[in-house]
Amino acid sequence: AQGLLRSDVKQFDKARDIAGKIEENELSKQVVNFLIYRKSLDLIKNDSFTQSRKLSRENDELRQRAAVLVIGAQKLTNKKEFIEAEEWLLESKKIFEKNRFDDEDWVNIGFAVASSYVQFDKFEAIRILRECGKLIKEESVKFDRDKAPPSINFSGIEFSDFTSGTKNFSLTSAIKAFPKEHFEEIFSILKDL
Repeated sequence: AQGLLRSDVKQFDKARDIAGKIEENELSKQVVNFLIYRKSLDLIKNDSFTQSRKLSRENDELRQRAAVLVIGAQKLTNKKEFIEAEEWLLESKKIFEKNRFDDEDWVNIGFAVASSYVQFDKFEAIRILRECGKLIKEESVKFDRDKAPPSINFSGIEFSDFTSGTKNFSLTSAIKAFPKEHFEEIFSILKDL
């Protein structure tokens, strides 16, 4: 598992094949999901959006799948591919709304969905931001991490940080995405926090 997590992303097919042969079923599944997540982000980085979306659907770890979709939507928006970006974002939002829990990864994904939704529907973005606020625990300190969550449950195993370069997964980014005319709604959400 350690070797596979450190493998080069270009060796995806070979690494995935080997990961599928790990006898411990849960570990095998987590390693395969990790490899799919990493490869999906690499495909987005290289503008292979269709391949990335197709591959990400094979990922059983919903946090990773939602993160891939929102990162893809961000990049598509930057490329002015608004219709496709909104499709990716809608799918990410559905995954978030069905599976959100009070952990930092889901809160960060929700912030990314909200900040990205501002481009398409500001009132829906406010609603999502309000939902994120309900998920934050008082003792939570990681909700302002701006890059995509690694969403890996491996302990004692090191791997490279392939989510560096991703952004807009923090409360600060979500707030900055809103235009000034929504100050009162945003202030109300922050007050509730």
